[in-house]
Amino acid sequence: MFTLLDVFKIQEQLYSVTSLPCPHCYTTVTLEITGAQLWLYNNNASIQDVLPDVEIPVRERFMTGICGDCWNKLFNPDEEEV
Repeated sequence: MFTLLDVFKIQEQLYSVTSLPCPHCYTTVTLEITGAQLWLYNNNASIQDVLPDVEIPVRERFMTGICGDCWNKLFNPDEEEV
C-alpha cells in the first residue's frame, strides 16, 4: 500500500504527485507520472508496477514517508548497539 498526495494534472496524460511527509524531518518528494501510472495506482497496483523506474529509497517515501537520511539514522546497520 502506498499513497500519492496532491495529484494534479500538469498537461495531457502527465500528473504531479507528492509523497507523504517524512515523519522526522517533514520533507516530501514530488514526481511526475503518466496517466497510465495513475490508472494503475487507482486500480491498486503495486508500487513496483506504478513506479518501476523510480529508485527504491524514493518509492519508500511513497510507502512510509521516511526519507533516506532519516531511514539511515533510524535503521543504520553499521551502528553498534549500546
